[in-house]
Amino acid sequence: MEDLQAKQKVLETLTIFNTAIKNIRLYPPTSATIISTIQRLYSSIMDVMDQTTSLTLAESEKNILINDELLPQKDQEKPYIKALSDLLTGFGAKSITFNKELSKEDLGTFIELLSKKPETIKDEGGLQKIMADHHLSHIDLDQKVYVAVDKNHKIISNLDITDDQISQYLMNADFVSLDDLQQLQEKADNPERISRIFHTGLSQIMADAGDSTIREKSDKIVNLMMLVDKVAGRLDVRDQDLLSKDIGKSLAAVGQGITRQLDTQNIEHLFGGMLMEYLAKELSRTDMGEEQTTHTGSPSSGNHSNPNADTPEHQSRAIDLQEALGMLVKEERTPSLNTSLMSVLPKIIDQLFEQKQEETIGIIVDRLIKNMFSEDAEVRFRESEALIDILESLAPGRQMEMIERSSDRLAQWVKDETIAMPTYQKICIKLQSLIDHMIDAGKFEEAIPVLDVFNDISCGILEKNDKIRNNASTVISKLASKDHIQRLYEAFRKNSPDKQVSAGRLLVRLGEKALNFLLDILRDTENSDERVHIMHLVIDFGPTAIPFIKGRINNDEPWYYLRNLAYLMGQIGNEESAAALEPLMRHKDNRLKQEALKSIYRTGGTKRGQMFISALADADDQFKLDIIEAIGNAKCDDIIADLIDILKSRPLVVTSLRSQLEEKICSALGTIGSSAAIPCLSEIADSGSFLRLRAYPEKLKIAAGKALTSIRKKHPKMDAANHS
Repeated sequence: MEDLQAKQKVLETLTIFNTAIKNIRLYPPTSATIISTIQRLYSSIMDVMDQTTSLTLAESEKNILINDELLPQKDQEKPYIKALSDLLTGFGAKSITFNKELSKEDLGTFIELLSKKPETIKDEGGLQKIMADHHLSHIDLDQKVYVAVDKNHKIISNLDITDDQISQYLMNADFVSLDDLQQLQEKADNPERISRIFHTGLSQIMADAGDSTIREKSDKIVNLMMLVDKVAGRLDVRDQDLLSKDIGKSLAAVGQGITRQLDTQNIEHLFGGMLMEYLAKELSRTDMGEEQTTHTGSPSSGNHSNPNADTPEHQSRAIDLQEALGMLVKEERTPSLNTSLMSVLPKIIDQLFEQKQEETIGIIVDRLIKNMFSEDAEVRFRESEALIDILESLAPGRQMEMIERSSDRLAQWVKDETIAMPTYQKICIKLQSLIDHMIDAGKFEEAIPVLDVFNDISCGILEKNDKIRNNASTVISKLASKDHIQRLYEAFRKNSPDKQVSAGRLLVRLGEKALNFLLDILRDTENSDERVHIMHLVIDFGPTAIPFIKGRINNDEPWYYLRNLAYLMGQIGNEESAAALEPLMRHKDNRLKQEALKSIYRTGGTKRGQMFISALADADDQFKLDIIEAIGNAKCDDIIADLIDILKSRPLVVTSLRSQLEEKICSALGTIGSSAAIPCLSEIADSGSFLRLRAYPEKLKIAAGKALTSIRKKHPKMDAANHS
C-alpha cells in the first residue's frame, strides 16, 4: 500500500464493509438500502483488486493487515478498523480472502452471515461449514495465518521470546503501546521472570557503559525500570512487594553515584510505591556495613512512606506524568475517584499533546469511556465528567477528532444510559456537533449510526424517561436546520447513488422539519421524477409521518398533490388514519378518487366496508362499480345487508350501468362468501323474477348463479338447510 491512492481505496472499502454489516442488521436483505450498499462494497472490492488476484483482510494481535501489510497505527485506531478486528475475533477467524471471481450475490450472502451473532453461527455449525453449505467458493476463511512483525511498530509475536529479547526490546523502546504491553504482560506474568528481565537489562547497561556519564547510565536504568513497571502492572500487591525487594537490592549494588542520581528522579511511584522504601533500606544497610537481609514484612497496601516524601522537591512531584498515566490506564483503577489526578488532568493532556502522544491520549479516553458503562451510577458520572474535562481542554479541531474516534462507543453510552445526569446532556451536545461537522463535510454515511440513537430515543423506539427523550428531540431539532436540510436534499437529488442513499437516510432522521420541507416540495415541484423520489423518502419516515400528511389533506390543495398524499397514506397508514382519506373518494377528480379508494383498501382494515358503502351513495355510476369491486376483494362481510338492499331496491327503469352494478354486487357477494346472501341470490338465479314482479337479465342470473356456487362450496350444510 505504498501508493496513497491505493491505500485510500482499501480504507474506503473497509468503511463500506463495516457499514454493510451494520445496515443488514437493520434492514431486510431485499431492501433498496442493502442492495445499494452491497453494490457499493462489491464495486469497491473489485476496484482494489484491479492490480491483484485477491484481497485478504487478516487479524493478528488485535491489528489488521491488508494483503500481508500491517496498517499504520493511526489507521488501526479508527472505529471501523477496530470493528473489523472485533468481528474476526468474534468469529474465531484469522483472515478473510476475497478472490477475483467473487460474485455480488456471494458477497451479499457472506455479509448476511457476518451480520449474525457469533453464537448463532456457532450453533449452526460454524462459519466455515455454513460458507461451504452456501457454496461460497470464492471467499476463503483462514487461508493464511499472519504474524505481524514490523520494525516500525515493534509488535512482539513470537510465543517463545526469551528474557534477553524482551529485555533488549525494553531497553530500545521509549514508549510501549497498549497492545505490545498486553502481550508482554502475558509473556512475563510472574515476578521471577520480570526480575530476570530487569537484571539482564541492568547488567547490559552497566557492561556497555563505555564513556557514559553517571547521569546517562541513570537515565537508561530509569527508563528500563519504568517500562518493567508497566510489564509488572498485572501483579498483585504481594508479587509487587517481592519484585521491589529484588530490584532494590540490585540497584543498591550498582554504586552510590548512580543510586544518588536515581533518588533525584521520578521513581517513587514505581512498583506500587514500594521500590524507594526498599532501596532506601538497602542503601542504609550498606552505609552501616550491615549484612543485607531479607525484609520479612509484607505490606498491606501500596501506600508506603517514602523517606524523602516530606521534602519540597518530592511534594512538587506528587502527581507526575508517568505516575498519572499509570493511574489512568490501569484496568482496575477508576481514575475519576482520584481528586488530585483529576485536578491536573488537563495539564497531563497538554503534556501528552506536546510530546505528540495522541495514542496515549486515546488510551486514556478509552479507559474513561469503558468505565462510563459501570453499573455504579456515581462512577458513570465521574468518569463522564473527566472525559468532558479532557475534551474541553483540547483545541476545537483536536476535540472533534477525539469525539469522532470514539463516536461509536459514546453513541452506545447515550443509548444505554438511564439517568439524565448533567454530563449526559454535554456528551449529547458533543455528538450533535460531530453530526453537524459530518453533514457539512459530506460524511453522511458515518453520521447515520450516531443520529440513529437520537432518532430512536426521540421516536420512542428506545424507552427512556422524559428528560432523556426531550434531550434527544432537542438534538434532532437543532440538527434539522434549514441549511442542513437543504444541503442533504441537494445531495439526494444530484450526487452519486451512494451519497443519494445516505443523504436521504439522514433526512429521514431529522424529523418534523425535514418532513415538512419534503412535503412542501412535493406540492410545489412540477418535476414528476422529483415527486417520486420525495415520496420514497417520506415513506421511509414510516408511521411518524402520518399526522403531518393528514394535516395537509384538504380540498384547497391541488388534486395531484392530494393524490400523492393519498398514495403515501396507503403505504404507511393504518386503520385509524384511513378515515382521513374518505372525503377524497367524493372529489371531482377521478384519478384522486381511485388513489383514495386503493389506499383505504390497503390500510382501512375492519373499517373499510363502512367507508366504502358511505361513499357509494354519492358516487357516479362508474366509480360505484370500482367501489363494489373493492368491497368484494376486501371481503367486507359487515355490509352484506347493505348490498342486498341495493339489489332489492331495483328501479323500474334499469340502465346498462345499473345492470353492471347489480352483476358486480352479485360477484362481490360470492367473493365475500357469507351464507346470509344465499336467499337473495337464489331468488335471482333460480326464478324468473325477483319477488315475482319482473324477470332479471340473463347476465345477472348467471352472475348470481356463480356467486351461489361459490358460497355453497363454503357452506354446504347451510345450503342444504335452505333447500329443505
